[in-house]
Amino acid sequence: GDFRLMMSGLDSWIPSSAPEATAFFGVDRSVDATRLGGQRADLSSLPLDEGVQEALRIVSDEGGTPDVIVLSSNNWMNLAKLMGSKVVYSERSAYEGEIGFRALKVMGPAGDVDIVADPDAQSNVMWTLSMDTWKLYSMGDLVRLLDDDGMPYLRQYDQDGVEIRVVSRPQLGCFAPGHNGRF
Repeated sequence: GDFRLMMSGLDSWIPSSAPEATAFFGVDRSVDATRLGGQRADLSSLPLDEGVQEALRIVSDEGGTPDVIVLSSNNWMNLAKLMGSKVVYSERSAYEGEIGFRALKVMGPAGDVDIVADPDAQSNVMWTLSMDTWKLYSMGDLVRLLDDDGMPYLRQYDQDGVEIRVVSRPQLGCFAPGHNGRF
């Protein structure tokens, strides 16, 4: 019920079905649904490891260079079990030298791909992403103190403390949705 009332995420950029004529950031994506709305296919009939390879092939054939796949934690664990002794783990860094997490590594048509687990990902969706096509935009600092009245904090009248308020106005952007996929 909050579509278009908050930041547009992967689900908005790569919807589950081909985009309709409704404008998305002023663009009618129905004129070229795969280039402007991402790749999509139902790969549920394939074993998970074969589905991963097919998703990588589809995105690579459209010019993408996928380097990350996002799976639900359950599907990530199932894939690790399927790969057995062939599994290779790597550390995927979200920020240079600050935050990292474990990833499975597979070889795709366009190079190495890290497969990461997301506990909040849909259990029936695999996101195949070319990370160089994504950017997080913001009006000003990503997160800033709300101090329009010149006061960076408010004293709590009934307690020995202060209250701060922060604001963020981010938007996820993708300049090549067709180089990404939802499977």
